[in-house]
Amino acid sequence: MTPLHTITSPNGRVEVSFYLNDITTISTSLRRNAPQWSVTYRGHPLLLPSPLTAAIAGQPPLNSNFLLLRARRHTTLENHTLRITLQEQNGLQRTIVWHLLCSNTQVTSHFSLPRQPFLPRHSVVSGDSSIWHFPPASTITPDSTTGTAAIELPHGNVALATGWGVFQRSHSSITLTHGDSIITRFPHHSPPRRLLLGKCPADFILPYRPPMPNGITISDDTFSTSGGLHSIRCAATIGARYILYDYGWCGSTTDSSTTGLTPFPAAHLRRKYAGWSGLNITAIAHTASLHKIGLILALPWETLQRHYRVIIPTYS
Repeated sequence: MTPLHTITSPNGRVEVSFYLNDITTISTSLRRNAPQWSVTYRGHPLLLPSPLTAAIAGQPPLNSNFLLLRARRHTTLENHTLRITLQEQNGLQRTIVWHLLCSNTQVTSHFSLPRQPFLPRHSVVSGDSSIWHFPPASTITPDSTTGTAAIELPHGNVALATGWGVFQRSHSSITLTHGDSIITRFPHHSPPRRLLLGKCPADFILPYRPPMPNGITISDDTFSTSGGLHSIRCAATIGARYILYDYGWCGSTTDSSTTGLTPFPAAHLRRKYAGWSGLNITAIAHTASLHKIGLILALPWETLQRHYRVIIPTYS
């Protein structure tokens, strides 16, 4: 399988390849041109060719049969980018622009749907953004027994945002699979969440600025029920009366592997293992009430509609 285009980081350690492969689907036996991309780090595969698939808010899923219209490269001292324009061959025949960026420290993938006849004038639909971070001190250690490769980061953390990662129950590693085969496994922790603790709700009027003197900000690995319970206990220890549970704790659109309580109304991939599948809001709220700590949820209306059966009994 030969890539159509390849870009490498300025130091040559990270390589991103783009493919457009003929794939025969089992259900229809039709051959389709499926766009795929892969990532290697120091010659070791981190992401084998994986298809571009997405569920875009208000849009039918992207069709898997694409035609490559054009590809453009851009090189700077800090990164190399590849801009790929594709068009669906079936369905809505949408035009998709796919950006791949490769630097010494990260690989970024992002796609968008530029203005098209079926979209409102001047509108652009933004798709999923996936980011791999490679700190300069990162090392990769092959495991000859399992055939996996572990990425060891300076602080024991790695930020990953792809749809092909499977979270282990311990929440301490991610396994990338291709079919029934394990490709790579490496340590992972959800990036630190900002958790605001305060004496009164007024401490949270400006949640994205430093807290008032009566409040305090802590960071914790809170993308789990156990992390949330730990944060409650921490709040009780310092005498906080409320906790603001917002996007800074649950996740954000730039961290799509752990997009927490959202689904955001913005277009992005929905993560099977993210959000409500990993958090027990009822347990966290119950523990907070035992410590007489209020739990303030900042949720978009879409989340309320989807999960009101869980949220309402919790606060009834």
